[in-house]
Amino acid sequence: MTVDGTGSGSAGLMRRAATPAPISIENSAFSPSPSLRDEDGEDEANNKSAKSSRMRLQSYSTEDLEKKQEAELADTHFLRRMFTSHSRQHAHVEKMRAGGRIGKLVKHPGFDLFFAAVVITNAIFIGIDVQRTTEAETGDRPAGYMVIGYIYTLLYIAELVLRLSAHGLRLFCSDDWMWVLLDCFIVATSIWDVFVDILTAILPPDENGFESVSGLSTLKAFRVVRVTRVLKIAQLLRIFRFVMALRTLVQSIFHTLKALVWALLLLLLIVYVFAVIFTQAISDYRVDQSAAGEVLPDIVGNDGILYFGSLIDSMLSLFMSIAGGVSWEVAIRPLSEVSWYWGLAFIFYVAFTYFAAT
Repeated sequence: MTVDGTGSGSAGLMRRAATPAPISIENSAFSPSPSLRDEDGEDEANNKSAKSSRMRLQSYSTEDLEKKQEAELADTHFLRRMFTSHSRQHAHVEKMRAGGRIGKLVKHPGFDLFFAAVVITNAIFIGIDVQRTTEAETGDRPAGYMVIGYIYTLLYIAELVLRLSAHGLRLFCSDDWMWVLLDCFIVATSIWDVFVDILTAILPPDENGFESVSGLSTLKAFRVVRVTRVLKIAQLLRIFRFVMALRTLVQSIFHTLKALVWALLLLLLIVYVFAVIFTQAISDYRVDQSAAGEVLPDIVGNDGILYFGSLIDSMLSLFMSIAGGVSWEVAIRPLSEVSWYWGLAFIFYVAFTYFAAT
């Protein structure tokens, strides 16, 4: 029993000894030693630091630094512009707040309706004033008429000031800039009329002091500019916007003024050339008849001098012949009496201006 037990125990020990023990990698000869691992870590750290230093040196090259400075300068300019724009917007907002009530007043429909009534009543008053002045023997205006005229002048000035306060100088760049210029012209002539009335009241014509001022005696003649306020009636084209057909017609006329001016210059040149020819023809005929001692025919002595006696008369006669002011049959008679070819030249002028130039 003992032997068997010992044998079995020995067999077990032998089996355990024969079984290979697990090999530890840490203690194995193939695993790096702690000193080697430390050296590898240091090399790796050194390589990383060298790479990062090279990257830092490469990322801040001269070109990159210049671009960075340009970016900083552009950012500075941008911030400065933003600050300036903000300041201007703030000032504009403050200005709009100050003129907000005036802007609402000007944009209100009642504002245009009120001044439309002012325009109509002023046009009627000017007609009454002119008629009253022509009926008066002295030509002086009553004091009541003068006061009413001054009231209309103040209203026109107030309208222009309110519109300029609401819109500023942008009003002259709007679509209605021509109407704004018309307002300025009417206000200027109205102020001039008041100025003339004041000078007339201070220095009446029957005093010596009136004539002593240079040119002041002619100021009374300029009181006719009061009639120019009738042009204010054209404002109705802007106020009553439902008259679009009439407004379109007026705008079309303004747009064709350039072509009209060139057409008038061409007509003036044609009239001038023929006026020189016909005036010279009548003048030479009169000289020849006088030198020969012959009496001028009545048609040349009367109608010839009347229609072609001077260059201005000839130009006026030629224009009236094609504009309906005088019959060209009457104007051609003195020329035909001088010579038949002058009559033929006049017929050519009429035909050319009627059919070719128009």
